[in-house]
Amino acid sequence: MGNEVLKLYNVGQAHTFSDLIIYLENRKILLSGDLISKKVNPVLNKETGADVDKLISVLQYIAQKFEIEKIITGHGEICDKNDISELIVYYKDIKTAAENPEKKKEVIQKYKDWVKMPGMATTKINIEYVEENNSNNL
Repeated sequence: MGNEVLKLYNVGQAHTFSDLIIYLENRKILLSGDLISKKVNPVLNKETGADVDKLISVLQYIAQKFEIEKIITGHGEICDKNDISELIVYYKDIKTAAENPEKKKEVIQKYKDWVKMPGMATTKINIEYVEENNSNNL
């Protein structure tokens, strides 16, 4: 790839027990795998290590550390740094809904247009995941 500098980072547990990202320094492109997506309900799975608190922390780290123009995701569209902020808000919202059941309908409605994977990943399923598997239980 010419003079491109590829940097591989193990960002630790977040979406899985050991998440990796690749940063193309000269092009300012991040390859995020399943850590980042654009308006897609993420699959959260206890067996593979999904931890919403750690996801929030890792996403904040990525947003602060890297100058990003494009993100190549594991699923869905190419996105940009703004989508990281939106995903952080999503995770904070599902945590709020898990802690305050009266907020559940409001949060589900807010993300009604996000891509769903029935039986695996919807906003409702992700709220339930947080209810059952908060960070203290992992």
